Amino acid sequence: MKKILLVLAINFFTILSHAQLPENRVASKSHQEPWMQGSFEDHFCFPSCGQIMVSQVSFELTESQKEDNFWSDTKAAGNIKSFEAYLKKYPKGQYIDLANAHIDHLNLNMPTASCLKDKSVDTLISFATVPGSVSSDGIGRNGLYTEVLINELYRPNAIMHEILMRISISVNEKSKGVQIPWSMGSMSNDCFNRLYFTEALKKYPNKFAVILGNSNYTKIAPLRNSINDSNDVKQFFLNQNFITLQKNNFTFKDIRIIFREIKKQLSRDAVFVFYYAGHAVEINGENYFLPVDAEINNEADVKENSLRLRDLIEVVNSTESNFNLYFVDASRDNPFARTAIGR
Repeated sequence: MKKILLVLAINFFTILSHAQLPENRVASKSHQEPWMQGSFEDHFCFPSCGQIMVSQVSFELTESQKEDNFWSDTKAAGNIKSFEAYLKKYPKGQYIDLANAHIDHLNLNMPTASCLKDKSVDTLISFATVPGSVSSDGIGRNGLYTEVLINELYRPNAIMHEILMRISISVNEKSKGVQIPWSMGSMSNDCFNRLYFTEALKKYPNKFAVILGNSNYTKIAPLRNSINDSNDVKQFFLNQNFITLQKNNFTFKDIRIIFREIKKQLSRDAVFVFYYAGHAVEINGENYFLPVDAEINNEADVKENSLRLRDLIEVVNSTESNFNLYFVDASRDNPFARTAIGR
């Protein structure tokens, strides 16, 4: 009998990430690699951290809130002494794994050669929402998920799994629980586990990003912010010295061009980033991104006239690129039974 445990957590995500570190794959000789999948709705602490008491009406900070504030100050300081001070004050705190990871980073001067020597192939996918739900187009310049994503990418001193945690928590809070980001994949690469995200990117001379934003649909409802989203995400990765292929309002014919460029640009020891904002459909666990010229009347039309995420991943994996990161700001529901309004 299989036992299934579903946990919505912060430091549990860190535990999963640490389980994928290279030293923890030795027992299987890299034949077995853990895979994580899920979302984070709120703060969570194992029993060893102590019970978190929440009062409906209180003018004093709870112990958990005090710890959150202390952790924020610790991150702002960003030095070894500050993280050690946190561990001393909260030896069983919510952020002990992250504090240790930051200390590892600050103590670690990992040469580029060490990063390129790691031949593991990692794939991480960050969806704007859980299966069966819609993604908000936002009320300002950007979609809700992308607004938070951009803020977190620009945040200094952030490790990859911490970025994903903050995205999940922030979008959940801003949407009041309506939209909950969902992440899946594996991350065994030592550089991205231990180094700050932007520092890890610097170790790789070959970096390529495909940035797609679809707004001007001809047969279905247009979207207001997808082009803004695409442009803003592209700017971040240009700042990180990525070669970028941006296709705003891509058509079905453009899919072949996108695949061809991926094969041309990627090779071993490369980092690949994919971003998409626009309409999408999820059917039986498969995600389909809709071109602006797609005429969709049923599920068969979706499958025949869309960019399927699985096909994209297979093309990328064929290049044996080292680290592959996908950000998807699109809905994951069945549009033929949709009641909510979104992407």
